[in-house]
Amino acid sequence: MELQLSKNEFKSGEKIEGTATLTLNKDVNGKGVVAEVWGERTEIRRNMNGQVQRENVVVYKFASSLDVARAYTKAESPKVYRFALDAPDVGVGTSSPEGTAGKIFSALGQMAGGGGPIMWFVEAKLIMPALEFSIAKKQQISIVGSGAGAQGMMQ
Repeated sequence: MELQLSKNEFKSGEKIEGTATLTLNKDVNGKGVVAEVWGERTEIRRNMNGQVQRENVVVYKFASSLDVARAYTKAESPKVYRFALDAPDVGVGTSSPEGTAGKIFSALGQMAGGGGPIMWFVEAKLIMPALEFSIAKKQQISIVGSGAGAQGMMQ
């Protein structure tokens, strides 16, 4: 899978346009082709024993179907898929649940090491049946807003 994006930095609400090119060496049965945009951040927490644990947490995810479940053949390769995904509001996923409880959880998370900046990615993939690897290509992007907010880092 090859992935080409129109650019690497996007503003909130802007279209993330690109192409995904699927090239196969053999015929495969696939569950479909998707393009996804997601944000994740590393959260650092202490467990009951005081040990530091790091975990990547997905804070936003949107997928768009580009093709359906079917037999994908080497003969139709390379197959080019065009897509356009909306760049999320960089404020999405940066806060805990709403209300007083959400503010408390957010403050506690920050005091305990909280989460780092949100890293944004776009991925195109052919989803394969269970126990097989998906054919995928991922690219890190930057999403910026018009003011304060989380920002992804560029490669």
